[in-house]
Amino acid sequence: MDAGPPAGVSAAEGFGPGLVIAGYRGDGKGAQSMAWWQNLNLLESAFKSCRRCGLRGGCSQVVVSRGTPGPVVLVGEAPGADEDAQGFPFVGRAGQLLDRMLKEAGFDPARLYITNAVKCRPPGNRKPAPEEMVACRPYLMAQFAVLQPKIVVTMGATAIQAVLGRPIPVGRASTRFYHARHRGREFLVAPCYHPSAILRDPRKYPQAVARWVDIRKRVEAAGLIL
Repeated sequence: MDAGPPAGVSAAEGFGPGLVIAGYRGDGKGAQSMAWWQNLNLLESAFKSCRRCGLRGGCSQVVVSRGTPGPVVLVGEAPGADEDAQGFPFVGRAGQLLDRMLKEAGFDPARLYITNAVKCRPPGNRKPAPEEMVACRPYLMAQFAVLQPKIVVTMGATAIQAVLGRPIPVGRASTRFYHARHRGREFLVAPCYHPSAILRDPRKYPQAVARWVDIRKRVEAAGLIL
């Protein structure tokens, strides 16, 4: 079932206040001779110098992404201890489970672009605070501006709110697809459970894999090559 743009999606049209990246306008153009991958490198440099909230002072490093830039983007919550140590998202137990589910559903995890709504680890692996989500959301929108995704998979409640601009219960959202727009470009949002939720309740595993299979069918129907 597809749903129209939820209230608040229009907030994704801009980067939000206070985000200025030298040489990058946020519209996917920047310096005219700059390739998209150079724009991603530019964004990563901006992420690493960020001080928009207090998380950067308490983590080892900014965790930006793993995988391959492309039309399908996976968004999680925030780095955990393993991610903070290794510098890549979803490399701990939740990441191992994510890769297992993706492979079972027919995806190659290495060919997907995987990131988080918040790029720095919150202390004690707690859920990001609302002000931390607000501070980091412009960077997620900047990634979208460069990547121009066709399908965005949100894993967990934090990711849903970061992408759609308002909270939606995961249980309800994970059976639907939403249409969103960022800087004039439409994309499909596919909410699903965060892998950590499956670790806490393994009974959800079949349902979670079925959702990934459904998402893969949408990817194929859209003619996207991964």
